[in-house]
Amino acid sequence: MTLCIAWKRNNQIYLASDSRVTKKVGDEYYTTSDAAPKVYSIPLRIYGIGEDNLLYDKDWGFCLAGGYINGSGYANTLSEILSNLQIAPEVSDVSYTNILAIAFKIYEQISIDLVQSGNKEALAKVLITGICPLNEQTIFLYEFGYKLTSQGVDYYSNGVNLDEQYHCIGDQDAIDYFQQNIVIQQNGNVFQILKDVCKNPDLKTVGGNLQTGILRSGDPKHFSLYGFFESELEFDDPFWTVSDKWNFRSIELKPELFEGDIHIRKSFLTPFEDIRNALFDEAHQKNEDGL
Repeated sequence: MTLCIAWKRNNQIYLASDSRVTKKVGDEYYTTSDAAPKVYSIPLRIYGIGEDNLLYDKDWGFCLAGGYINGSGYANTLSEILSNLQIAPEVSDVSYTNILAIAFKIYEQISIDLVQSGNKEALAKVLITGICPLNEQTIFLYEFGYKLTSQGVDYYSNGVNLDEQYHCIGDQDAIDYFQQNIVIQQNGNVFQILKDVCKNPDLKTVGGNLQTGILRSGDPKHFSLYGFFESELEFDDPFWTVSDKWNFRSIELKPELFEGDIHIRKSFLTPFEDIRNALFDEAHQKNEDGL
């Protein structure tokens, strides 16, 4: 299933998710992967008439919950289509509502085909965020989803108002856990609460590493994916130490991954500094106790 969270801070929209994919057998959920990308950058490229006449080149943000093959397949299809839009200047209307309407029709068509093939349980919900190509002051977040009814399946496209709230899609138990804890901690560290959800053994459909993206008008591409700088306690005989990791989506970016003095041009968030400091204290105490 998953847990995807959207929230707004300082006129920036954040999307964050776990990395787990599960399979339900009877009443039990079994993990098939803890390494699934769920937050994507969707390129929006608008061309004018003529060869290579690129008029607009930015990214929208995307996060999925539910049927992973359906949701990730939709993300890939949407990327191909929205990165190849062509318009007639002064004739075409490239407002974000028209582009979203295209995106929703694709979502609806893929979902209808899935239901007709007998795979209703594989349906997905998605969040899409971006900035209007016609007005950089217009920032939006939409949810595409479905409701099961006695007559079949109804699909919807709803705008989301993020002022003073968090918007979640995914496993309802995980959503309830997050909402309860964000209230208890008075709008505390969202990433830490999401990490707590991932580590909760009772929430079997959520787990793995965290992944996130941020939409902001000051970003040259508008939406960018970020990694996390994280730490863990490690025994390096004969001492306890703190090991630092640079995680992007589901992988650790180790120095040995790169050859020929080639580096990755990615930014990393550091929301766990308090935990890192506590780990240093714990390592120091363990080493003193062991002397």
